[in-house]
Amino acid sequence: TETTVIGGRPESISAGAEGSTYIAGGESLDFTTVNPIQTAPTGGGFAARLNSAGTAWIWSTYLSGSMTSIAAAPDASAWVVGITNDDAFPTQDPLRSKTNPIEAVVLRISATGSMLFSSPLGDGAVFGVDVDDAGDAYITGRAGADFIPTTPGAYSAPPSGGFDVFVLRLHSASPADAPPTVTITRPSSGTWTGNSIVVGASAIDVVGLVEIQLWGNGAV
Repeated sequence: TETTVIGGRPESISAGAEGSTYIAGGESLDFTTVNPIQTAPTGGGFAARLNSAGTAWIWSTYLSGSMTSIAAAPDASAWVVGITNDDAFPTQDPLRSKTNPIEAVVLRISATGSMLFSSPLGDGAVFGVDVDDAGDAYITGRAGADFIPTTPGAYSAPPSGGFDVFVLRLHSASPADAPPTVTITRPSSGTWTGNSIVVGASAIDVVGLVEIQLWGNGAV
């Protein structure tokens, strides 16, 4: 059995497949960093990976805000979630810009501590994250009116007032590399009677859309 004092206020722990330990939490003024993403903020949170012997950090970093949950992925990277009031919170391929005083945030940190992805999510807070065998992250918390858009066919949209529970799945690849989500909206259920019809389509992409083209019979 190994025991070590790490400083800070741990709020979440996750075990990596190779035996290392992933930790995230809140107040971290007395905390040692190794290959940090952020230098020490006032009253900030932290995330870290401890070696399998519990004797040294593989990486450890301050993160301005409070990190509420961490989950180890099969490739030894980590998904970290929490909240921040820092308008300069570090981002990488963000899903949106920070527009609220306090926002939910999500990060993916590599096995060696570099930032693979980081984004504000909007008005709300994140309380939990888990990872599947493919490395995709499943995130839950509360969402306010100004939150990232729901996907087509979602059970419900962000509330117009107050907060609601949200569930979010993020692919382990960079969101910028993900293809757009395209949906045929008319005719309903793909119904076609053989007569002239009006066809409608919608598309969503995390980076942005320049144009939508509808193809039929080999032409636009």
